[in-house]
Amino acid sequence: MIAGIKKTIGKTIAGIVIKESDNEPKSQIFFIFSDDSSYEIYSDKSKIFGSTDLQPYGLDGVKKCMSTTHKIVDEFYDESLMKP
Repeated sequence: MIAGIKKTIGKTIAGIVIKESDNEPKSQIFFIFSDDSSYEIYSDKSKIFGSTDLQPYGLDGVKKCMSTTHKIVDEFYDESLMKP
């Protein structure tokens, strides 16, 4: 069970950021919502995990999160849906 994922129901996805690293977690997918919150799904090697709650940061916060160890491999977002 991915704990906090239920809180994403009804939210509008404004962007997605995908990060990878040689460190743990190996892969991360961040969903950025139009209200400037985000949700992370990550994987170590074989299992998929989710954050326990929504995070209070949007696109800029997600880009900074673990930026010294994880690189952004792809990002997609619709500026018209991003909180000003």
